[in-house]
Amino acid sequence: LWKSVGDEGGQATMVSRKSRTSFGVTLEENLLPFLVKSCIESLNDVSWSRRVAACAALIDLAEKNILAPVPRQTKLDSSNKDFLRRAKRRAQSSFDILTVCVRMIVKNRHWDGKADLVKAAVKIGCSWSAVASLYDEKQWAVFGWDPENDVKNNRKPYVPVSLDSDSPNDLFRGDRWFECDLEQEANIEDNRAEDDIKESLLVDNTDSFTTKDCALNFDEVDSIPIEETLDSALPCTEDSPSNAKDDFKSVTLAGFCRALIYQAIRNCKKTFSTVHDNDSLLYRAACLQGAADMLKSLHSSVDTELTRLYAHKQVIYQAIVSDLTEVVYENTNTTGPTQKSDKVPPLIVAKCIACISSTFWKDIGKPSESVSTDVSKTLELFHLNCGGKQPAWTVREAAAFGASKLARYVCVEQLKKVRTVETLIDCSVQCLKDKKFWRVRLAGLCILKSLSDRVSQKGNIDEQERQVIFEALLPYKEQIIKLARRSLSDNESKVTAIGSAICGAISWWP
Repeated sequence: LWKSVGDEGGQATMVSRKSRTSFGVTLEENLLPFLVKSCIESLNDVSWSRRVAACAALIDLAEKNILAPVPRQTKLDSSNKDFLRRAKRRAQSSFDILTVCVRMIVKNRHWDGKADLVKAAVKIGCSWSAVASLYDEKQWAVFGWDPENDVKNNRKPYVPVSLDSDSPNDLFRGDRWFECDLEQEANIEDNRAEDDIKESLLVDNTDSFTTKDCALNFDEVDSIPIEETLDSALPCTEDSPSNAKDDFKSVTLAGFCRALIYQAIRNCKKTFSTVHDNDSLLYRAACLQGAADMLKSLHSSVDTELTRLYAHKQVIYQAIVSDLTEVVYENTNTTGPTQKSDKVPPLIVAKCIACISSTFWKDIGKPSESVSTDVSKTLELFHLNCGGKQPAWTVREAAAFGASKLARYVCVEQLKKVRTVETLIDCSVQCLKDKKFWRVRLAGLCILKSLSDRVSQKGNIDEQERQVIFEALLPYKEQIIKLARRSLSDNESKVTAIGSAICGAISWWP
């Protein structure tokens, strides 16, 4: 019965509307403001089980692309009122719930299920990161911005995730969150949270979650006052500019990634998270994986937008890579005396390497770049963790995939160096020696595949640069073919598939 209600409830809610033109809308989208309001109330609840249930609901809505931009249909006018209403509903709901999730993540308090909160926030953020680079007002229809009415009312659109920021130290636009004393602010928020819990225990909260037994008015679904519930969830200080009700401060993608990484690593220069023991390992891994997923979601098919995305990745790279590299070196440093309790878990090291590789952009290491990047040092870090001295296979796999991505995006000036090519091939050789874990061998072959693809990319690269790369890799043709043919007899089909692709790609080389 409830499955039938869920499948056909969307059209049933449209029948109760005065305007019945938007058919095909799911039940979750029609009820989205009610669902978001209920999830915000559950996230603010003292019960951890209710918070986890709210996170599961948010993850489900994000996976169904409900907390995401409206899919654009063919031959649909962006000024269509129904389209703008749906887009505004999704944008405002995503903006409200993402703001609450981010502010709960940066709190210093850890609770069981907080990893699910990170996953929910990341899924929502990744859904909106594809449109985060839209700066033209003509493209703001995806946020439900109506140029006729909103310009007169001087209303800005609800942008859940933004790339436009005045400072790289912003968590929300203009708040300079990373410039303040984060540890002191986190302690203040912990004290406020304890006071809120004590007050809530003294009051009977059963009436706050009861609803009236009456029919819902779906014509007023887009005018639900979520702001009151939202304001109660914001842990900003009284002097913070983020408390302005009419000022919609979006979450910055760079700030969100930095906040997630600072929650996971412990030797950061401005560490403010107290969750560094093995009990919070899943939470720390979820934070690092979330930051990597957010960075991987930065893609576009427009050249002008790609330029902005690459510039944004450079800012993020400059802000986080030094701290992540320090964590990885702490794990690989075997010369000095290290206590067992101080050693970083291999899962965290692997996720740190994945975050480093996710910040790479096209032609990284170019001398004309505004951000100085030491590609040789990063490659040496990957090479150090690909060898047999690294006992954790997850770290070896992550390092090999990082070297593969670096080989795909490194500039020609760096790739034509003999030392760079030999180091990349040696990373592949060390990974292919692993007879136990096929995923490590697969990652090692991906390095050779990235090198061969740099030569075969005819339309995506300048012919002169392609010739330079070809001349740099040609002396290593026999070694690459030998490694690829050896993998053809592997027991894992995925390994043999990549080996066959490498042999086919370099078969025409002289």
